[in-house]
Amino acid sequence: MWKRTQTLMDRLSQNEKIHRVIFVNPEVWLTDLFSDFKEQLSPMSHKLYRFSWKSVIPTKVNDKVIAFTPLNFIPFGRTIPGLGRFQRSFHRWMINRLIQEKDYILFVNDFPFNPERQQLIEELRQKAKLVMFDWSDDFVEFFKDPGGRKKVNDLCENYLRTAHGVMAVNDELTQRARSLNPHSYTILNGTDIVSMPDGWTSGKDGPEALRSLSRPLIGYIGWITPTRIDSELLINLARMRPDWSIVLVGPSNKRFTQAFESLPNIIFLPPVDYQVLPQYLSAFDVCIIPHYVNDHTRGNNPLKLYQYLAVGKPVVSTAISGLEGFEDVVYIANDKEKFPYCVEQALKEDSGDRRERRLEKARENTWSSRVDEVWRIIDNCLESASQAK
Repeated sequence: MWKRTQTLMDRLSQNEKIHRVIFVNPEVWLTDLFSDFKEQLSPMSHKLYRFSWKSVIPTKVNDKVIAFTPLNFIPFGRTIPGLGRFQRSFHRWMINRLIQEKDYILFVNDFPFNPERQQLIEELRQKAKLVMFDWSDDFVEFFKDPGGRKKVNDLCENYLRTAHGVMAVNDELTQRARSLNPHSYTILNGTDIVSMPDGWTSGKDGPEALRSLSRPLIGYIGWITPTRIDSELLINLARMRPDWSIVLVGPSNKRFTQAFESLPNIIFLPPVDYQVLPQYLSAFDVCIIPHYVNDHTRGNNPLKLYQYLAVGKPVVSTAISGLEGFEDVVYIANDKEKFPYCVEQALKEDSGDRRERRLEKARENTWSSRVDEVWRIIDNCLESASQAK
């Protein structure tokens, strides 16, 4: 499931200055793989989703990108420090073997509770020529319990203080980061126009999973979790417009989706491959972002917004962060009662001119332009680090 980190690293690898990208996935524990991980799926257990045994062996994604998933394979490694250190030594050996002692830039987008994982990151940080912290979400808001929030907050503060540069996903996080690190910059999410061929911008047939559904198709792609999705808003939308098909595509949790079982016009579909995602988007008549407006979403810059615009589709969203500057191409509903009317308005007002305006907005926010910004930040941070020495 390609998101911000995968796309940025893939695009950075295309620069001739980069010899290789080593993409280290979140670790997995052997014992966890025997449990029903789809049932446990949540923003914190996404590392288990679509786990493949071959991923524990360094795998070539393309000519310059190698992906590696550290597997903790020794029983009791969590509780017996010596065993944990042995596993970390193995992971360190594997990563160093891939790096081959060359100068490297370390990008951190992780918040591990496991002290062995933290130590591994620290060892990589000490040897790196440059350390960049990609603050792609307000990670603290993934947790409700005070202990978890404190641990993640302490980790983030450590990354903010020790990194040579910080890339925050929105202006609010950037301002917070600058109180600890003056080399903090906003790098918004973006879209990849190349992966959205023109032929898909007006496609009506769509994937087979959508063909039998009644229209209009109101679609959502992304994490389907109670921390983000406003369930009351969705239920209200389904009841007020029972003739509409409301389709949500992405990782979900049965405990959450059970609340919608009495509503036949709400359909949950599993995640789809990044390469076929545009086919689903192009089949939707209106794309929605039915998120809560809360502390969690204030730390977001919704990637799906850019993906929706890249196929020229009308977008209806709640008043979340990340919509600044997009008011001319997004219908914003301030409450759940207004949301159905905004969707109806989006359907009625859709036109070729409006579609072109949305596509133009997507062209202004490509991943290529974001990577250009990242390179400028890297150059600035390298210069600052050199002067500090």
